[in-house]
Amino acid sequence: MTLLKQYPKFRRVLLGEGLAMAGEAAFSIALAWLVITATGSIVALAGVLLAQAIPRGTLLLLGGALTDRFSPGRVMLVCHLGRAGAMALVSIMSFTGTVQLWQLYVLAAITGTASAFFAPASEAVLPRLLPKQDLPQGNAVQGAVAQAAFIVGPMAGGVLTAWGGAGLAIAVNARDPHSPSGYQCSHTELERSLRHRAADAGNFPQ
Repeated sequence: MTLLKQYPKFRRVLLGEGLAMAGEAAFSIALAWLVITATGSIVALAGVLLAQAIPRGTLLLLGGALTDRFSPGRVMLVCHLGRAGAMALVSIMSFTGTVQLWQLYVLAAITGTASAFFAPASEAVLPRLLPKQDLPQGNAVQGAVAQAAFIVGPMAGGVLTAWGGAGLAIAVNARDPHSPSGYQCSHTELERSLRHRAADAGNFPQ
């Protein structure tokens, strides 16, 4: 709690990324349910999960290289925008009853690719927001938020899916990235931190 009070930028970025991780966990539940209800096939579900997992695992090194070359905040924002656009389209198709299996494969591949680029960018954020001596505590807090998100996210996804269908759960996760919370919160605060980094050079690591 002391760390969160002492560094408001870290607190806001952590809030945004916590919401993003919870949304991704909720989306996984909704996607699985959508595949099952659309096809009734466990094989199809396994295929969609593989379409998400393969690019996530194979593109991590490329994601790290891009993070080193470009601003981590911009990489994260592009990932959020790509995921949100794909989810919005699939959500509309789900509501209209026109969703097809190949579209779910494409959606899974897009979200898996976005995760591969997002993960190294997210890891590069923390050293830019906290001084070196507070990094161990910051890592611990970040890990606790991630664990909480992966507990709350599936529960929220299950409730939304049961209440309004998978399309609603996906639509909620594809909310406007330019809203003041969630995705844009983390990007905005990170960019502010990077712009003021020169002024804080005496306190923050290079």
